[in-house]
Amino acid sequence: MVLDMGYYIPYFTATTNSSLATFYGLRGEENRQVLARTFLEPTSWYDFCNIVDPSNCTVPMEGVHEGVVAARYPQTDEEKSSYFMPGLYTGHFRDTERTNCTINPQCSGHLIAPHCSWTTFADNQIYWNNIKLSLHGPEAPNNGYSYEQMMQIWRAANATRSHVFMWWVPDLKNEEFHGTDYAFQRVTLPTATQECLNYRAEKLVNQKCSDSIEERRGDPVGACDYAPVLPKKVMSRGLKTTSSANKHKSVWSPAYVLLRQIYLPEYSSQDLFRKWASFLSDETLDAPREAVCEWVFEHLDELMRYSPESYPRALESRSYYPIALVGYIFGSIALCIAIITVALIFVWKGHQVIKTGQCNVLSCMAVGYIIVSISAILHAVVETSNAVCTLQQWTLRLGYTLEIVPILIKMSSINKLGREARRFRRAVIDPNHFKKFLSITLSIVVMYLIVWTALDMPKRVDDHSLKDIDDVTTVCVYSGCASHSPVWKIMALVWETLLLLSSTVLAYQSREIIQQLNESHWLAFLVYSHTLFLLVRLVVNVLLFSNMIQSSMSTKAIALILALDTIVAVVVYFCPKFCLVLRNSKGTRTMQVEINHYHGPLRRKRRSFISGVNIPSGGVPNLIRRDVEQTGSNEDIGLAAMQAVAALDLNLSSVERESSGMFIGDEQDNEEGVARNLQPVPEQSIHCHNSTNGDDNTECNSTYQNADVTE
Repeated sequence: MVLDMGYYIPYFTATTNSSLATFYGLRGEENRQVLARTFLEPTSWYDFCNIVDPSNCTVPMEGVHEGVVAARYPQTDEEKSSYFMPGLYTGHFRDTERTNCTINPQCSGHLIAPHCSWTTFADNQIYWNNIKLSLHGPEAPNNGYSYEQMMQIWRAANATRSHVFMWWVPDLKNEEFHGTDYAFQRVTLPTATQECLNYRAEKLVNQKCSDSIEERRGDPVGACDYAPVLPKKVMSRGLKTTSSANKHKSVWSPAYVLLRQIYLPEYSSQDLFRKWASFLSDETLDAPREAVCEWVFEHLDELMRYSPESYPRALESRSYYPIALVGYIFGSIALCIAIITVALIFVWKGHQVIKTGQCNVLSCMAVGYIIVSISAILHAVVETSNAVCTLQQWTLRLGYTLEIVPILIKMSSINKLGREARRFRRAVIDPNHFKKFLSITLSIVVMYLIVWTALDMPKRVDDHSLKDIDDVTTVCVYSGCASHSPVWKIMALVWETLLLLSSTVLAYQSREIIQQLNESHWLAFLVYSHTLFLLVRLVVNVLLFSNMIQSSMSTKAIALILALDTIVAVVVYFCPKFCLVLRNSKGTRTMQVEINHYHGPLRRKRRSFISGVNIPSGGVPNLIRRDVEQTGSNEDIGLAAMQAVAALDLNLSSVERESSGMFIGDEQDNEEGVARNLQPVPEQSIHCHNSTNGDDNTECNSTYQNADVTE
C-alpha cells in the first residue's frame, strides 16, 4: 500500500479545466485570476448566518443545488464551526476580498490545508512554485483546518457543485466519492528529490509551525512534491515471540512471517477502502471485517505468494495406534483377571487357604488391581479429554496404593514376628493395625489428588510433528495428558517409590523368615515384580521430563506397563493360592492334635492344626490328645504332634506336598514370657499351624498366613 499524500481537486474540476491538475497549469501570474475565480472561500454555518443570509437564518434560504442552504441558526459551538451538516446546512462558497481580483490585485484562490502539526509544507510549496493560492482557515498559526472541517468542506463542494483545492492523505473517506464527479484527483508538483526531502527532514520540519510566514516558507529547495510513502507495518513485539513461543516449530504461527512479507499495492488498498465504504451503510455488519474477508476471498491466489515456506499445512489427528491397541488388549485382560480374582476370593473366603491369607488383605489388593487395570485402559484411550486425563491419575494413584500398602503391612508384621522370635518374646499384633494404616494412607493420597486437581488439573495436551504426505506439509496431532507443572507427577512417583522401597527393604530383612513360611518366595516375587515395573515407569517419565519422548507416547507406554504389572502380580501371588485351594478341596481335612506339656509343676496345653493331608475316610478322629513330659532339654512339641498322627498308622509318605517342607514350633518359658521359635523339619509334607491355649489365647502359627495375623 502506498500513501500518496498531496494536493487534490475533484474529478469535476479536473474535467472542467484539466490544466489545474498539474503545477504547470497552476503557476504564474497569468493563472492568478483563474485560481481566484475557481477556488472560492468556504463559509462556516455561523459566518453564513451572520454574513451571507440577510435573515440570519431565521427564514430558510433556498440553495441553488440542494434546496435549503441553512435550515436554522447554529445552536452549538460544533455547529457554528461546521462547514457541512446533512439536512441542516449544505455549505456555501463565497467570493471574498481575498478572492476578488477586481478589488484586490493580489487576489488568490483558497487552499484547504490541515494544521501545521500534520506532515504538510503548504506554505513552502505554494509560494516557491508561484501558485497563487493562500490559506485562511481558522487554525493558527498556519491558518489551516481540522480533519473534520476538511472533510465537511469536500462534502459541501459536492453538495453545491463547487470547486475546491485541498491537501489530503488518502483514506476511507476517499472511497465515499469513488466513481462520482467528486472523486479525488491528484495534483502533481515538481518531482521529489533526495535533496528536497533531506531539507524538509532536517530544517523545514522544525519551521512549519512558526508564527512567521517567512520561516514557514523556508527555501525553494523544499518546494518539491511529496514522495510516495510506503507505510511501515506496526506490529507488537510480542507477536514475534508468541508466534514461535511453542517448543515445536510445527505449531508456530505463520502470522509474523506473513505480515512481514506481505505487500499491498495501491490499487489493492483502494479496493479495500471501497469495499469498506460499501458496508458502512449496513449497521448490522462489522464493515472493516466484512471488507477484508471479501477482499481476501477474491484475491486468495495473489496472497498465496506471500505465504511462508511449508504453508499452508494440513492438520491430521494421529495416534500411536499399535501401542494403544496393545494397551487396550492387555488392560482388558488385566481387568478381567482382577475381577475374577475378587470373585474367587469371595467364593472361597471360607477356605483355610484364604482365611490364613487374610481375606481383607487379599480383597484390598485385588480391588487395587481392578482400579489399576481401569487406569491402564484409560491411559490407552486415543482421543483423550480433560476428564480422562484426570481419571488416569486418580485411578492409578488410588489403585497403586491399594496394591502396595497391604503388602507393606504384611511384610511389616512378618518382620516384627521374626524379630520378636529371635528375642524369645511374645509377638503381639494389633488386629486394627491393617485398617488404621490403610485408611491413613488412602486419606493422604485422596487429599493430594484433590489438591492436584484443584490447582493444576491434568489436561489434554496435543503433541505435534511435521510430515510431508503427498507433497503436502502435514501437522500430525497426537493427544496426551499432562499438568502445567511436572512436580505433581514427580511427587506421586516419589510416593509410590517409597512404598515399594519400604516393602523391598522389609522383604530383604525378612528373607530368612520368609524362606520358612509356606507363602515363601511368592511374596518376595510380588514385591520384586512391582519394583521392576515401577522402574520401567520411572524411565518412561524421565524420558518425558527430558523431552526425549512426547506425553502422548508416554501415556500409551504406561498403559501397557500397568496392564502387564497387574497380570504378572495376579499370576505370581494369587494363582498359587487358588491352585492350593483346588488341590486341598479334594479329600483333605484339618486334624487337630492337642499336646499336654508337663514340665515339673507347670502344665501347658498346646493344640496343633495339621492341614493339607489326605486323611483316609473311616475311623480317624479329628482331635488327638497326647501327654508329653519334658525332662532335661526342651522337647520338640511339634514333633510330638507328628508322632501322635503317625501313631494312627497314616501313610505320611503319600501326602501331597504343599511346599518345600514342614515347620514345627518350639516354645519355652523365660523371664519375658513365652517365646516361639520356628525351625524347619526337612523331608516332611505336613504343615502344622500351632496355637497355644495357656495363660492367654494369642495365636502364633508357623505358616506364613497365620504368622502375619492382623485381625
